[in-house]
Amino acid sequence: MVAAAKLNKEGIRILGTSLFSLPQAVAASQAGCLYISPYFIEVAAYADDSLMFKGKDPAIGHPMAPRLIHILEAYTQLYQETKKEQPVIVIASNANIGEVLATAELGCQHITILAHHMKELQETHPDSKALEKYPFLASPPAKKQHPYYANLMTPARSQIHSKSDPMAGPNWDGKLPDIHADYLANGGKLLSEAVEADAAVVKKMKDVLGAFNGGDAKAKAAIEAELARL
Repeated sequence: MVAAAKLNKEGIRILGTSLFSLPQAVAASQAGCLYISPYFIEVAAYADDSLMFKGKDPAIGHPMAPRLIHILEAYTQLYQETKKEQPVIVIASNANIGEVLATAELGCQHITILAHHMKELQETHPDSKALEKYPFLASPPAKKQHPYYANLMTPARSQIHSKSDPMAGPNWDGKLPDIHADYLANGGKLLSEAVEADAAVVKKMKDVLGAFNGGDAKAKAAIEAELARL
């Protein structure tokens, strides 16, 4: 995020991805990121089905749902205090269209959606069967326009998340991280400390890096191979 701050100041707008916590989101705001991309389900769940959310109502029961509300409410507060536009949330990593709709209900502005989920959504007609399974389809709110965080209100059904954090574990003290702390000072020292103190984030980041490690080298090799053919 320290590097992102430098790039954003140079006019190179940045997406803060692989994001799982409020300190990471606040750091992305402080860095001037245009977007952030929290992961709704963790990367390891794609290889280990036991890590998938099995409940019927991911907008309420999914462990990442409260953290999305924390981020949205923090960005709303920061916008109200500073009038500085906050990063747009481009939610990623949804297991099914139930989770896609859940993130829309929670308030995410944009989404990275898999092609087969898009096809399933297109083929889902809002009949009684679909509305019973996905009640959000009955009365989706109007799309929020820029500035996204002006007078943003947490949906009534989601307000239970404001003071909860199941990902923090049973020993959580009930206090959310300080959204006014400088997470980029001293080379991002406070951000590093916040990440290291959050066991859930440590695990999820390790899984992400393990899954994506070497991807840049593979992409570089593929591009160079195509260029060599020209």
